[in-house]
This record gives sequence, structure tokens and C-alpha cells, in this order.
Amino acid sequence: MGYAAYGDAVQTIILDNLPTETSGEKAGKNTIQLLYIIAIFLTTPLMLFPCIRIIEHMVFKTVGPGPPTKARIWKENAVRVAIDFAVAVVAYAGYSKLDIVISFVGSFACVPLLFIFPPLFHIKAFPEQPLWRKISDVLLILFGFLVFIYTLIITIQNFSRE
Repeated sequence: MGYAAYGDAVQTIILDNLPTETSGEKAGKNTIQLLYIIAIFLTTPLMLFPCIRIIEHMVFKTVGPGPPTKARIWKENAVRVAIDFAVAVVAYAGYSKLDIVISFVGSFACVPLLFIFPPLFHIKAFPEQPLWRKISDVLLILFGFLVFIYTLIITIQNFSRE
């Protein structure tokens, strides 16, 4: 949509393409940016929840029955705050190079979700499948690793150029 609206002059952050306001149009761009910030602020906990639960499970192992102790609650809150600060640092450091940050996320998250995990799940879910399906699953996994390595190398090269 950005290319359709702005052509090759589209910015990485599409909101930067909005026209700057004159004295009479103060509500336009600033309002859109404020609403976007509020949307990101309100959805970040939802996006981080699975990550936080996985890390808490790895750090604290499984929880037995009954209510957690106060010490455990404080430790969980400390882990959550540390994750929030880590995300804030990455966001602050990556603001000027948002396209590269998105490329890293795509390399580490999207490629495995698209090419590697589904055939792995298919192999695990259907162990008695025909040989040609197992071979196609393995080939897709290998292709996923090649795409992962390729996108990671390209992203690192782009990062080192800037």
C-alpha cells in the first residue's frame, strides 16, 4: 500500500510520509501518530505474553498446585520487567534501522514458521506416512534452513553497510 500511495519515495516508517502540518492542520499527522503509539502500547503486552510465559517456564520450571509464593511472584515480575526493558532497548536502537530489525525478525521468526516448523510437525504427527512425503518434508526443512541462512547473511550485510 505504501508503494501504491507514495511510489519509490516511501519511507520505512509509513507515517513519515504523511505531509507535515501547517499551523491550521495540527490535528492530522500528530493525531495519527498518537493513535498509532497508543495501539502499539496497548498491544505490546499481548504480543510479549507467549514469550514471557515460555521464558518463565524455562527459568522457573513447572509450577506445582497451589498459589505461588511472594518470592516467586517477585522473581516473575523481575523477569517480565527485564524482557520489557530488552524490547525497549531493541526498539530504541533499531528505530533508525527499522527495516533491518524487521529483516532480523523475519529471518529468525517468519522463515522457521513458514518453512521449518510445519514439516517438522507433519513428520511428528504422521510418523507412518509414505516415504515420498517424508522426503518432501525433509527437503522443505532443508530449504527452510537455506532460506534462513541466506536471509540472515543478507540482513547482516545490509546492517554492516549502514
